[in-house]
Amino acid sequence: MKEANSAMKELEVIREEINKIDDQMIELLNKRGKLSYKIGNLKKLISLDTLQPQREVEIINRMKAKSKILNDTSIKAIWTEIMDACKIVQEI
Repeated sequence: MKEANSAMKELEVIREEINKIDDQMIELLNKRGKLSYKIGNLKKLISLDTLQPQREVEIINRMKAKSKILNDTSIKAIWTEIMDACKIVQEI
């Protein structure tokens, strides 16, 4: 029983740590969104398409190289979703 209580306490501590990381991640995503909005305005000024496939490939490859635990498929899915959301912001 003691072991189970100890494991539950550790689980709570780890979950709280994950919550803090999630909070940091959403702050960073908000910052990325604001920058994407600015990029969208600049792209409009210079008549550049929102979609920049080569840039997206570069970002995904850079993130795959930096990942230490998530596999390439997961990294691609995560970053594709983030970039898709930022493209929507760029078009506002």
